[in-house]
Amino acid sequence: MAADIALAGAGLPGDRVFAGAAALVAAAALTVGLRACGRPESTTDWRTVIRAAAHDAARDLPGTGLVRLAATTCFLCT
Repeated sequence: MAADIALAGAGLPGDRVFAGAAALVAAAALTVGLRACGRPESTTDWRTVIRAAAHDAARDLPGTGLVRLAATTCFLCT
């Protein structure tokens, strides 16, 4: 992913669209990952946990927004 982001900054055609899409994918992956870590069964079966976290993220939009806001606040504070 880091190599793709570096190529997006090289001035290739469509680099702004790709950079925006990559940022959205990274935000979604971070959100699902954080929601998966918060599930109690996260120590047993990760495939099931990731599917359940992705389902929860799509179904609970206010909670997903709070997770993203918390991650953004953490990023800005560090």
